[in-house]
Amino acid sequence: MGADATLSIAGFVGGEQDIALQTVTPATISSLEIDAPGQGIILSNASGVFDVANVSISPARCSITNGSDALDEASLIQGMAARLASFGATRGFNVAEAGTVTIKLVCDKWGSEPVSISDSNLNATFIPK
Repeated sequence: MGADATLSIAGFVGGEQDIALQTVTPATISSLEIDAPGQGIILSNASGVFDVANVSISPARCSITNGSDALDEASLIQGMAARLASFGATRGFNVAEAGTVTIKLVCDKWGSEPVSISDSNLNATFIPK
């Protein structure tokens, strides 16, 4: 559905796109794989635009997560304020040991009206301890 970046200790994925959220099932808009060489943190940022056809009927939400749910309380972004609403968020992830960590921008909607995520960007950087 979205874009994927190659394995590294820093990465970026994004650009000009318009991804329709079809159902309330969470959709991965983009993902990055970070190859953490040891203990540290991953600092990630995401931005984009909610394109909501009818604000009162079709709110949407996104999260920066290493899971698959858009309702990640640590990084919840909701789009209900305007038809076209920019969003941005930052989240940190603790890394206990070397290995590959996948960071995702995951979004969903509720309601029957169309909702899209446009021009999203996701980046992540590993910072050693």
